[in-house]
Amino acid sequence: MRFAPGYLLPRHSHSADCVYYVVHGEVQLGKRVVKAGEGFFVPKDHPYAYQAGPDGVELLEFRDATSF
Repeated sequence: MRFAPGYLLPRHSHSADCVYYVVHGEVQLGKRVVKAGEGFFVPKDHPYAYQAGPDGVELLEFRDATSF
């Protein structure tokens, strides 16, 4: 996924566990900044939101479900 600089991903949740890897840029996840080469885990049914950094962000998303 790619998001423009400062894009605010609205608070939401997924029905599957998700792992995110930041390929380029950074995201602010609460008080935490996750930079390129780092990642974060979001358990299923756990609401979350993040904001793309000043250069935008490119992420890979991995889910533990084959369909949803």
